[in-house]
Amino acid sequence: SRRTDFSKRGSLEEWRQAIGALLPYSKELTLAVGCAFAAPLLCLADDAQMNGGFHFFGKSGHGKTTAIEVAAGIYGAPQSHAGKPGRITTWTSTANAIEAAAIGHNDSLLCIDEAGAATSSIGSTIYRYSQGIEKGRSNKDGSAREQRAWRGLLLSSGEADLATFIQRSRGWADAGLETRFIDIPYTARIGDFMNGAEAPRAIATAYADLKRRAESVYGTPGEAWLRTLVDDREKAGELLKEISEQFDQQSGDVKGA
Repeated sequence: SRRTDFSKRGSLEEWRQAIGALLPYSKELTLAVGCAFAAPLLCLADDAQMNGGFHFFGKSGHGKTTAIEVAAGIYGAPQSHAGKPGRITTWTSTANAIEAAAIGHNDSLLCIDEAGAATSSIGSTIYRYSQGIEKGRSNKDGSAREQRAWRGLLLSSGEADLATFIQRSRGWADAGLETRFIDIPYTARIGDFMNGAEAPRAIATAYADLKRRAESVYGTPGEAWLRTLVDDREKAGELLKEISEQFDQQSGDVKGA
């Protein structure tokens, strides 16, 4: 099985200037990066907390894949480099390959692109990912093989929402799918990076520039974040509990409004 990439390129300050400084201009990019930083926190959360994630969908060329690259770049190279695979996999992979990738990205963010090209049922694959344990298999002698587990978040992208892709593949989805994996419409708001220009060419140019940045500086934010969590695990756990309680309260206020 392939090793998960944790390589680095550039410095943390270079990442902050090249990518971090742009995040306030796009809610989608902020969410993508937030998913990357949130994934290792699951080990500090309630044991009953299941894996989950988000799926960006929208027209081709609006920057969904670039957002995935930015998120994947928090911990390593987004795309293949120097003959080594990057951190992004695709829905063209088999269900078993995606399962292996989930194991390799334990306590981290799993990024999957090109949902429209899925070769297996997206619904059943997502359900298995949310369960956090690999499919039961037997050893050559017939004995049960030990099942490996994982924790993490999944970030996906495609031109349609997950329900549409599941229907196209004649798959199925349990009733809790929409609560564990949330569809996010992706719009080309990155035109703000071009001083408010909204012309298609300006938007395409902005995303091409962001893509180059994502492939030029990566890995250092994740390393710094993991060091922080390791150095003060207790404080991180307390802060996570506080934020979770605030979120639950605010969610309740919205539902009751």
